Amino acid sequence: MKATDMSPVEGRQLLAMLRELIELAGLLIPYINNRHPDGPIRTGGYFRVWQRIEPDGSYLEVLGCAVGELGVKLPKYLSISCEKGERLAEYLDHVSSWQSRNEDSEMYGGAIRCGPFIFSFSGLPEKWDEALMILLARKFHLLDVAQEEAIIQVSKNECLALFGG
Repeated sequence: MKATDMSPVEGRQLLAMLRELIELAGLLIPYINNRHPDGPIRTGGYFRVWQRIEPDGSYLEVLGCAVGELGVKLPKYLSISCEKGERLAEYLDHVSSWQSRNEDSEMYGGAIRCGPFIFSFSGLPEKWDEALMILLARKFHLLDVAQEEAIIQVSKNECLALFGG
């Protein structure tokens, strides 16, 4: 799949990708914790994926799951990850939920548009949520360099420099 491909991923290919995304997200959270300048930050979050449905361009949620340890914060992270992704889906010209971020209204960054998908995560500090989503999108070649740079420019996300990019 190329970063510019907007066609839906279907059937077994989609299921295999979703399984791998969950596994990789679980592995990346401790990896991120080990690179955070202040030491370990948080142990989990809620991850969601929406897929663009042709021909009308609307999105359908295809994944929602807890990753890592959440405890009593599960409802909070579940709600915030949903809000980020749904908000990004409303703004078709936006590449990141950071573009419509409003902290006073509890509308945060951490969701990105990547190929035919929106990836959203809540559980880490919001720039780290976004960095995790970019790392996952990189793994699946869902962003080209220009798209990734556009996302990073909007949020001024310096976190990815700790991961070699």
